[in-house]
Amino acid sequence: MKKSLLIVLAMMLITFVSCESTENVSNIDSEISSQKTSENKKSEDIILTIASRGMSRYRVGDENFIDKFNEMDNGYKIIEVDYGEYFNALDENAEAWVDHDRELILDVMKGGVVDIIPNVFNDSGKYQSLAEKGAFANLNTFIENDPQIDEGMLFSHVLETTEINDQLCYMPLSFSINTLTGKTKYVGSKENWTIDDLKQHWESANGTVNFSYHNTKDYIYYDLLRGCLNSFIDYNNAKCYFDSEEFIELLDFINTFDEPLTYKTEVNYFDDTFIKDVTISGFESYHDAVWNVNNDDITFVGYPSDNETGAMLNISNSQIAISTASSPEKQQGAWEFIRLLISEEYQSNITSPPDVVIDGTTYSFPTECGFPINYEVFQKQGKEQYDNESKDKIIEIPGLSPMNIGYLKKSEYDRLVDYINNIQVSASLIEDELKSIIEDEIWAVFAGELTSTEAANNIQNRVSILVSERYG
Repeated sequence: MKKSLLIVLAMMLITFVSCESTENVSNIDSEISSQKTSENKKSEDIILTIASRGMSRYRVGDENFIDKFNEMDNGYKIIEVDYGEYFNALDENAEAWVDHDRELILDVMKGGVVDIIPNVFNDSGKYQSLAEKGAFANLNTFIENDPQIDEGMLFSHVLETTEINDQLCYMPLSFSINTLTGKTKYVGSKENWTIDDLKQHWESANGTVNFSYHNTKDYIYYDLLRGCLNSFIDYNNAKCYFDSEEFIELLDFINTFDEPLTYKTEVNYFDDTFIKDVTISGFESYHDAVWNVNNDDITFVGYPSDNETGAMLNISNSQIAISTASSPEKQQGAWEFIRLLISEEYQSNITSPPDVVIDGTTYSFPTECGFPINYEVFQKQGKEQYDNESKDKIIEIPGLSPMNIGYLKKSEYDRLVDYINNIQVSASLIEDELKSIIEDEIWAVFAGELTSTEAANNIQNRVSILVSERYG
């Protein structure tokens, strides 16, 4: 239903592709035992475990970086703990998803089972919950004490926005930008607008252009509010603010649009709209976001809010953490693996993955899956784009004449870096249960069963209880 969702799903698929079979928990002891007699490995190797879900996340082309790490003769070996046995993708019963997450949460909380914890949850909000509870080690300590991490190697501002109580609880290996854009002639030139800005500009533009591709309440909600629901939850202090005037005002505005339709008609994505919900997952998609046939100026207005927080950095499903329950020795080994994943070798490939062939089947993926967290790689990839800014780039779309969209310009690159460095919010991962509560009440407003104020109070009461229990 949304392009951002398709991109996230594609990212998840590429990171899980593997030709290797993985070991489940019951096989760990036998694996460790077999290593003692191996002629190729030292008997003193420290065994590290990493949570997985059926297939390795860390394959780039033909190379599996877990295998690469294990071949380094660095005193460590990583074994994958497969939680895929608790998950049946063909099972339509939602309990199949719950079982998978429950087992992983239990193992993380009790400690001693998994040392390295990527976000392999079906409900990504569970990962955020574990981080808030202190289940993950502070990676800032490892970065500060690692002579191999040069100043400027990592995109420090992105890391700062993901911190929890000034601690880097997980490493995002890549990131995207979630924002709203619009042609300046409709939305004005101010970035990161308030709700009043939204209303004023829509009142001026109304009647000349559609709000988005569908002018129904459900789609306006998806575009305008769903992407920033987490901004109404303060995880650090276990509080939420859904009964705020800001939230109620947004609901009231959305409720002025057309009723949801049972059947959604096809839309022309080249039509002018007031705003567009945009996921910027690389330099090409960024260039696409600012390019248009008439060369109109584009404003990045972000999600409307009273504090003008605007856009959000999205690191969903790219995180990796170290268990606080692991010994200092194992934590250091886990950090050495993470350091391999933020190296130029790995980072240069994950954002533009090649096709992968498994059992004779070729899997192709989007050309961009996010910006690299390695800032040196980010700069290098950006330069490769804007070095071609004087060249033509012709694309052909069925039904339309060939178009010259060109390449990323240096001025666009500079604008992007400034924009990223001014984003102050990371899109926290809301647990599915919380999102379900919120949307149940919102849909009651759209159905005319509740006022926006009544729904906001209901959400506040119901979500506050769970947030207090889980994050307090």
